[in-house]
Amino acid sequence: PQFRQEILEDLVKLNKKVKPELVLMPSKYDTHQDHRTIAMEGFRAFKFTTILGYEILQGCSAFDATLFVILNKHHIDKKIAALSCFKSQKLRTERAGNKFVALENVRRTSQVAGYRVRTDYAEVFNVVRWIMK
Repeated sequence: PQFRQEILEDLVKLNKKVKPELVLMPSKYDTHQDHRTIAMEGFRAFKFTTILGYEILQGCSAFDATLFVILNKHHIDKKIAALSCFKSQKLRTERAGNKFVALENVRRTSQVAGYRVRTDYAEVFNVVRWIMK
């Protein structure tokens, strides 16, 4: 929150440069103040863009899953591999005492989401703003 204005300005610049049709960002209900700041400033910066909020486990006080994206095992394996590249995820995994526990929760969460829509895996989002063209 300390650098909220700078974050907003950087996101506005990014919006002008990239001109995205879709933005994925943390849920505005995320309890982590940095994530919530990104969600709120992202909403302001990408005013004319479809925005989907994603759930961060153990981080949302409320989350209304309104969009389910069907995935397969290959997608989940790629997501876990990508997340394992981030130092913060490695530390979280090491603190869990088992190097596979934290990242495997990604797989478990996607299986639960998939179960809700009768498939093996899914990713859930909250529709923040949907613009149909």
